Amino acid sequence: MARLVPLTDAEGPGFEISGGLFIGRKETCQIRISGPTVSAIQCEVQWNAQHGVFQVIDRSSNGTFVNGRLMEKDQVVQLHDGDVVQLTKRWPHSPALQYRFVAPAGQVRREGTTHTGVSTSCPEETKVLKSVEAHVRDVPGSEVELPDVAKLQCTLKEEEDRAACLTEELERLRGPAVERLEEASYQAQEAEDERHRLERDLKEAKEGVFANLAMVKECEEQGAKLQHLQRNLQSLLSARQSIRQDTSRFRENAEAAWAVQSRLQQLVAEQMASTEKLQLQLSSSVFEIGTHSTDLSSSISEGQERELVACQSGCKHVRHVTKSHEPASAKKRRRKLEAGDIPTMEIL
Repeated sequence: MARLVPLTDAEGPGFEISGGLFIGRKETCQIRISGPTVSAIQCEVQWNAQHGVFQVIDRSSNGTFVNGRLMEKDQVVQLHDGDVVQLTKRWPHSPALQYRFVAPAGQVRREGTTHTGVSTSCPEETKVLKSVEAHVRDVPGSEVELPDVAKLQCTLKEEEDRAACLTEELERLRGPAVERLEEASYQAQEAEDERHRLERDLKEAKEGVFANLAMVKECEEQGAKLQHLQRNLQSLLSARQSIRQDTSRFRENAEAAWAVQSRLQQLVAEQMASTEKLQLQLSSSVFEIGTHSTDLSSSISEGQERELVACQSGCKHVRHVTKSHEPASAKKRRRKLEAGDIPTMEIL
């Protein structure tokens, strides 16, 4: 059974590829990775029954590598035993995002290459080089000098040793570099979160400032209304003081009017008493005149009797004229005075 083995756990069982294997952040993926640059579906590894090979299909937006080569989106690349699938181009040296393809038994690795793509020598190289050298030397007029096979093998061995040393050095340096990259990524993520938090706080602060400005404006409006009410209250207090002064003056005028009315009532009463006294005196005089006229009627002549009658008529006329020329208000007050009902003035 073909498998994908992570480089961080090369001795582990890995992930079996049965029909198809999806890698990404999505929950339905068989290999789920929550990296910041991993797509929902990063890539798909599947078995192509028509050609009898395993192949990888890129489904990401950040790119997928096979043996260090970047794939185009939706590109299909055939997988061989030992090929390394690298996720995303932002982490080209992260072992956590690298998987080695392990072909099932019976599938042969590509000839002449390893999983890293470096050419290697095989036992047949010496025979091939010697055969080529023999054929070249048999050609007439050929003066081509071929390098010594032993020297080439030594040089190749030295280069392989140097490549192995460089590979070991690279692997030794890769760990700290990956850690620093991951730490830098974590710090960048924290900085991004902090930036979002500061932006949110700034937005809340702006909203608070706008709310405070609205409250200040409302307070200013309330202050203006309060000043207007204070002015109205001052006007009402002034009007109240003026009303009190007018009321005081009205009371003084009413008391003066009441005093005048009392004096007028007193004068009217005195006048009525004087009038009654005069009427009584006049009545007494008329009675005396009538008595004297009766006594004298026997001794006076007819002409004198007519003069006496005229005199009596004149007295009655005088009394009638006195009563008829009396004002109506005086008559009314005289009648009330006679009845003992003297009106008083009500003071508000």
